Amino acid sequence: MRIADGSQGAAKILTSDANGTASWQSLSAESIFGSGNVPGAEAICFNNVATIAAGSTPNALAVAGNYAYVVNIGSSNMRGVQHQQPGST
Repeated sequence: MRIADGSQGAAKILTSDANGTASWQSLSAESIFGSGNVPGAEAICFNNVATIAAGSTPNALAVAGNYAYVVNIGSSNMRGVQHQQPGST
């Protein structure tokens, strides 16, 4: 399926409201985790670890607590991976 209305673009995600009306939004922590679920900008527990040039995959990596989130725009998916510090129980 391809949805194009002129506002689509790199690093955008298709979102919909409660009525099913969809629009293209910039990819952000809020679009991944939902409004109110992301620590503030001063929080050190959520870091953008890496960004890779367009056309490469994955496109972004973010870490929050014990989870790493990898966004791959090319295959339209996001994966979350739980991790622990070496030596932790």
